[in-house]
Amino acid sequence: SKVIVMVCDPVERAHIHWWHERCKYNTRLNFTEFIQKNPKALQAGLYAEHLAPWIEAFPKNQILILRGEDFYADPKQILLQVTKFLNLPNHKFDPIRLQIKFGLSCPANERRIPMSLQLRLAL
Repeated sequence: SKVIVMVCDPVERAHIHWWHERCKYNTRLNFTEFIQKNPKALQAGLYAEHLAPWIEAFPKNQILILRGEDFYADPKQILLQVTKFLNLPNHKFDPIRLQIKFGLSCPANERRIPMSLQLRLAL
């Protein structure tokens, strides 16, 4: 058995969580209010806590931890890394199909309200 985990910047993950909640439920909370009412949104980004049982249960060479930012920046490279990790034959990934398949140019994300540097540093 092998384990593949993709993580992203914990603060950015919380911000995306807020944005999805805002779009899905039409919440009027700003990001700071959302975090105050939903502290688990930040706790979900404490990856060391969540990964500890997996790291104890599996040998190190059977766990692949990837950064979501790397995937969005270069999905082809990350997928090649995954195929190598799984000992699969090389595959020619089409960048355009990857964009469509994984929504790498999602208009909703482009409209997302950016987080201020001051707030990012506070978190």
